[in-house]
Amino acid sequence: MITRIFATIFLLSIAGCHPALAYTDLVNALEKYVPVEINSYGCERNNRSDGWYRPRANQLELCVDNIKANWPKNRHKDVYRKVLMHEAVHLAQDCHAGFHNAELKPFKVNMYVPDYVSRNYAKEDHALEAEAFSYWHEGDTPLKLVKKFCN
Repeated sequence: MITRIFATIFLLSIAGCHPALAYTDLVNALEKYVPVEINSYGCERNNRSDGWYRPRANQLELCVDNIKANWPKNRHKDVYRKVLMHEAVHLAQDCHAGFHNAELKPFKVNMYVPDYVSRNYAKEDHALEAEAFSYWHEGDTPLKLVKKFCN
């Protein structure tokens, strides 16, 4: 028991320093539902992307190398988590629409679409993206949505 407590304290103490530990817990939680690929071929081809969810493949991708290259080092841990939470909402939207298809379905209707969403995404994706951006910062809400719609 003491060894397990020590190991937990040790891992938590280095989590802020070690980038993999900054997101491993979320990857493990999401991998109960879909594969999570780190630094996929798609990440290599699109070096400006931080990650995405692919509903057709039922796969989430996190572009760790791109985040390291495109964001200040002091933001990496935060960006890893934000991207995973944002994409977790898309996973829940996929389950809400019916998991084995290429569709995503928003939970809310008449979602407010912020300017940054309307400027950066196709009109048909506005509601989905606005919803994903609205939930990613709400603690573990994206994971609760995944559990609710994907179980």
